[in-house]
Amino acid sequence: MKALSIILISAIAISVFGTLFHSFLARRNTHVVKRVNQGLMNIYMGTMFISISFILFLEINRSVFQYLTTSFILIIGLINLYYGIKNWRYFSKLSKEEQELAEKDLQQNIKQQEE
Repeated sequence: MKALSIILISAIAISVFGTLFHSFLARRNTHVVKRVNQGLMNIYMGTMFISISFILFLEINRSVFQYLTTSFILIIGLINLYYGIKNWRYFSKLSKEEQELAEKDLQQNIKQQEE
């Protein structure tokens, strides 16, 4: 029980730092890179909410209101995790496509300059 609590607290700490890090990166970047970082930030926030809800579920004496509140936090975490993964996958793919197009354009410009 104590080991599980330590693991969950560690997950919360890592999630908080990941959320803050990707939040700062999202504010500094533009367009697609910003969206990739926002997706990662949502993944970390979802993980944080899920870990918090699991810690709250570990408490022994609980009322119905506490169970409902903890369930609500768990649902928010799952939604955040789902949409974070969804956005991260979509914008990562879009970012790779933009990089490939930029490389093709660069190669075409080099060929034109050589001719």
